[in-house]
Amino acid sequence: MEDRLEKIFKKGQEIKLNPSEKEKMRDFVISYAKKNTKRKTFSIFSVLRSAPAILIFTIVFGGVGISFAAEKALPGDVLYSVKTNINEEVIGLLTVSDENKVKWLAKVAERRIEETETLVKENRFDPAAKEKIEKNFEQKAKKIKEKIQAIDEKNNLDAASMASQNLENTLEKHREILEKLSEEKSESREEIDSVLENVKSFRDSIRKSREGSERKRRLFEEKQLSATSPSATSTEDRDKEEIERD
Repeated sequence: MEDRLEKIFKKGQEIKLNPSEKEKMRDFVISYAKKNTKRKTFSIFSVLRSAPAILIFTIVFGGVGISFAAEKALPGDVLYSVKTNINEEVIGLLTVSDENKVKWLAKVAERRIEETETLVKENRFDPAAKEKIEKNFEQKAKKIKEKIQAIDEKNNLDAASMASQNLENTLEKHREILEKLSEEKSESREEIDSVLENVKSFRDSIRKSREGSERKRRLFEEKQLSATSPSATSTEDRDKEEIERD
């Protein structure tokens, strides 16, 4: 548990906010604290001057309201960094098995697509939002492929195939949504199509991975079947007889 907390602290130290984000975050935290404390006076500056890791720990484990509020944040919102750099990363660090990590990373990747769809519908999907979403999506896509490969290499072929299939279905669903939005929102078509191409490329790579796992599973099953077939048994018996005669 100490190793996981240390990773969380290190992740908190890596988070960088620009001056505008820092000011907005400070104002939000002060406002939140005033609404949720019985003290007549409150100073946040001593907290803000503390090590970033302590602030992160406070937000995640103490300021549950802030962490919860961040879950609804979109690119451009002041709490979006809390959502992507703290909430999602902490859950990822606390997720143990490769199978569960794939499920969580797939959920995070889907979140980025859903954020795109929401921003497009709200006419807020600009190049800056696209850049943030695509960068995070590509990072998660890379990790997902690595984890599925790890599951496959452990010969847990059913789990690898199922994880790939579920993700493939999710990506295909959002491909259809994004294509429809691209037709409807011509003013954002270039940005939408950029995300759409990433989704399609990732879907195709996951499909290829699934097909590879399924081929390996079929070969394994055929090998097992041939090893237990009557012809194989009779061959083994003949071999034994020849050995005994010799």
